[in-house]
Amino acid sequence: MLYARIDYHKRYSQVHVIDQSGRTRATARLANDGLTVEKFFKSLGEPCAAVLEAGWNWGVMYDWLAAIDNLEQVELAHPFWVRAIAAAQVKTDAIDAHTRAQLLRSDLIPRAYIPGVETRRLHEIVRQRVFLVRVRTMVKNRIHALLDRYHVPPPAVSHLRQTRARLSGQG
Repeated sequence: MLYARIDYHKRYSQVHVIDQSGRTRATARLANDGLTVEKFFKSLGEPCAAVLEAGWNWGVMYDWLAAIDNLEQVELAHPFWVRAIAAAQVKTDAIDAHTRAQLLRSDLIPRAYIPGVETRRLHEIVRQRVFLVRVRTMVKNRIHALLDRYHVPPPAVSHLRQTRARLSGQG
């Protein structure tokens, strides 16, 4: 069994693969697309376990890894607890990936909860709605601030956010 640590970035991923004895078998800097990742793991020719650190964008890479045949185990590491275990003075992507692969080999990865695909999709919809509501509120607040700054009399309604103003087309 081989153990891989994927350090997932916006445009590329740093991968470090070790064997049962902890020796490095492969390292690579891969473009972030499912086909490239799949080709890399299939080229290893052995069963693998992989660990990926939870972050804002982990879901896409996790789905790619879960679909690869020779990846028998895909773990999601909890970033806070991994840092507590594997704090290093010198931190580079390569050193970080090697350290996390060693933790996976030793079964010391603090695992994070992995929601299902549908749950992740629903969470993303809710997150987007919350974001858009915040933006809408910021715009309305900015309008109020500008009206106050330039001493523009307020519209007939007392507040732009009132339901009556929205319904009458004044807000």
